[in-house]
Amino acid sequence: MEEGQRGGGEGAQGLRLQGEEVHRSLHGGDGRGRRDRLHSRHRRAVPAHEEAHPQRLGGARDKAGRREEREPGGARLGDQQRRFEGEGAGGAHGRGARDSRGDAEEGAGAQKRIITRAFRTPRWGWVKLCLFEDGKEVDFFPLTMTRAVYELRCGRTTLLEKLVDAFGRGAQVCLHARDYLTDVLRERYPNYLVNSLSEWDDVLFVNGRWLYKGEQIDLKDEYVGVSGDQVVLVRAKKETVKKYWGLPIPEIVRKLSEELGRETVKANLAQWPWDVVFANPEMIKYDFERLGKRGIHGKVHGHVEIVGDKDMVYVAPTAKVYPYVVIDAEEGPVIIDEGAIVYSFAFIQGPSSIGEGTYVMMGAKVREGFTAGPVCRVGGEVEESIIHGYSNKYHDGFLGHAYVGE
Repeated sequence: MEEGQRGGGEGAQGLRLQGEEVHRSLHGGDGRGRRDRLHSRHRRAVPAHEEAHPQRLGGARDKAGRREEREPGGARLGDQQRRFEGEGAGGAHGRGARDSRGDAEEGAGAQKRIITRAFRTPRWGWVKLCLFEDGKEVDFFPLTMTRAVYELRCGRTTLLEKLVDAFGRGAQVCLHARDYLTDVLRERYPNYLVNSLSEWDDVLFVNGRWLYKGEQIDLKDEYVGVSGDQVVLVRAKKETVKKYWGLPIPEIVRKLSEELGRETVKANLAQWPWDVVFANPEMIKYDFERLGKRGIHGKVHGHVEIVGDKDMVYVAPTAKVYPYVVIDAEEGPVIIDEGAIVYSFAFIQGPSSIGEGTYVMMGAKVREGFTAGPVCRVGGEVEESIIHGYSNKYHDGFLGHAYVGE
């Protein structure tokens, strides 16, 4: 495993950047088969656009709270609604793990609290969404030596998945990256264009370093959105794009940035690898709201303690949680994804995200701000770190403020 360290900015000193290491054998008899199945699932061309929907405390859908449609371009990004009716019978603290029927039987005559969260992802008027690298991706080496900068994981999902979900509905997606990554990106995302716009159309160019978490952006006819001296996005009509047709995508972005008017937008662009790690807790919270799922749906054995609001916990239907696990959701949500297993005597503190097919081993201490991607093994103590996927931190010991590769 490679390690890198780079200074620059308060808190950056001492950050250990864990490099790329492919674990060819995973613990467990069926590890290889599980890896193959989940790997193919994560290589799907178009990330699932999961919209939030109203739910009762135990997981039943609220029929009254339906998603409100707006005209294309008329909605603001990151809109969310919260409507509280009455007071939950369980109060702010949920003890133990209950299935969706448990709440209906809890506290005769008690009022139920209904929570409505609606993230609207409008269909915009442009034809293409192009995520581009702007040359700063080299500052994320070694993590970005084998992937585009927008493939970095921050929160539950990658930056690419967030940006496509926010801006790419109804649009053809184009990915720009260094030339040597072209073939691998085409394999990972067969339905996306790679390093080519194919034909000239209305295009929204978006910087792949954007740590997007629902900022409200008004997208006008044509303009360049900047943060400081850095280009965040460029909105251009096909007549304008046509003038620079045939140039490389970075050159097109540069030409448009010089021609069109500039406006400052609220956006956080990652500058260094530790920016991704530092942003992870808030990005987990954003992904939890965007996911729109909550409650205990998987197989949860008895004597599981949930500290805080159990509506801030999501256990997927195929996940398993063994007895004597403590889940602390007082400071943020906890996501336990499909096929994940949490073994006995583990402690998970939110905000945290446990990825598909990941095992949290016996006695593990998962503290706040932690993300594990698909098919990982997590043991010992981990805090404010990201494991990209298919990697193991199996035994005792501490891992903190780090990004581990794949």
